[in-house]
Amino acid sequence: MPVARVLGVINLWVICGILYYAVFTPYAWILKLAGWKALPLGADPAAETYWEEKPARDPAESARRLF
Repeated sequence: MPVARVLGVINLWVICGILYYAVFTPYAWILKLAGWKALPLGADPAAETYWEEKPARDPAESARRLF
């Protein structure tokens, strides 16, 4: 059984590598060419602050529904 475990680990790395380079890398290239950004990075010199206000929550309701 140790041989099977080693072969399984090798197969896992090969399959994950193929999946990464065949699926995720072209997808990222397409998004980059389209100009899509996941995070709005960059400094805004005119901004006074980057703080975003969150709406107030009822503590009793948030204690009842934790998740």
